[in-house]
Amino acid sequence: MTNASYNDRLEESPGQSFVSNSRAAIFFFLTLTAIFGCSSVFAVYPFTDAEYAMLPEYCHHQGNVSENHRATNAAEWRVTLGEDYEPIHHWCAVYMWMGRAHKFGVSSNEGKSMLGRAEADTNYFLKRMGPNSPRAAEVYTRLGEIYLLQGKPREAEPAFKRAHEINPARWQPYLIWAQYLYKTGRVADARKEISTGLEYTPENKALKSFLTEIDTGNKDSRK
Repeated sequence: MTNASYNDRLEESPGQSFVSNSRAAIFFFLTLTAIFGCSSVFAVYPFTDAEYAMLPEYCHHQGNVSENHRATNAAEWRVTLGEDYEPIHHWCAVYMWMGRAHKFGVSSNEGKSMLGRAEADTNYFLKRMGPNSPRAAEVYTRLGEIYLLQGKPREAEPAFKRAHEINPARWQPYLIWAQYLYKTGRVADARKEISTGLEYTPENKALKSFLTEIDTGNKDSRK
């Protein structure tokens, strides 16, 4: 290297140095991605062994789900999950946040924080899942549940309605929303919600049991 070129490098401006370093960092990241595959470079959630074991099977096959566990059969499940594959780790994380929010001994502030993370990850997945995702009704149901736990019934109602539109035979959103309606004194609306659910799943024991509870409760209140 000549003295001139050496002096030129010494006189390089901070801005130029930053650009050079940034380019080097980007090149290094792209190299890692090419070697390891983009879904296995950064795992983002600290699942425990017990939490990981409770996840749906597909969560075990995407590299970004757990920083403590190695994904398997990724190529096969990329095909199986289709467009859901890339963002699926956000949906898998919702199971973790919800489980932790309900743990004994969790403070109110910690619970609120975890519910906020569950909401964010649910909405992230909703915006990026495939247009015909088989998980859509389940995800909207969970979103409605999260909103109710956060004290946001106005946001919860359209989430449950969207779940009904996608899969009218899914009984969980009927039950969760009806329980809220009943608890807040909207007995007729709760009965209507359960009755609608029973039109699509007439033998569902959970819905039938809650309808009986509503009717029994009303009889008791009239005594």
